Amino acid sequence: MNPSPAHQPGAERLAADTGVLRDTLTALWIAWWHTRLLGRRTDVGSLLPPVSATRNLSQQDTQRIFQRVRRIVRVAVFWKFSKRCFYRSFAAASVLRLRGLPVRLDFGLRLAGNRRKQCHCWITVGGQPLGEGVDPLKQFPIPAGQWKEDVCYWLADDKP
Repeated sequence: MNPSPAHQPGAERLAADTGVLRDTLTALWIAWWHTRLLGRRTDVGSLLPPVSATRNLSQQDTQRIFQRVRRIVRVAVFWKFSKRCFYRSFAAASVLRLRGLPVRLDFGLRLAGNRRKQCHCWITVGGQPLGEGVDPLKQFPIPAGQWKEDVCYWLADDKP
């Protein structure tokens, strides 16, 4: 007698990966729809899902989910390379928050005089940036505000 598909080895992981794919694509649609089609004045913090009942995700599970989201975004967001960090961060924050991890979305902006020189988006878990090679707070050291506990804004100023 064959075991049911739900009891086969790897079936739980496949279901979890399918859930990550579904949640990532949903988050990408929400981000694209609200920021590109409805306008740039969208309050991104209000688009993030609330943190589900807190579950203890291991650091390994958090990294695995983040890497899965990153791969999906790399394929799905082919039209806007310069804004991919926003889509990756928004999707990862949404997916992880749906799994009970209190993730914060961070935006950094570097100014040169009155002109925008560089911008970057990342996520923070427990005060630590996730998936960043260099600590973004070294690049954007000036706190510029926040929206609830969900979104923080950072600045850097390059004198002309």
